[in-house]
Amino acid sequence: MLFVIDFNRFLNCLTLYS
Repeated sequence: MLFVIDFNRFLNCLTLYS
């Protein structure tokens, strides 16, 4: 569960810096 949330935040950062 925590891993999924962390992964989601990681993807969110990627989209922000793309």
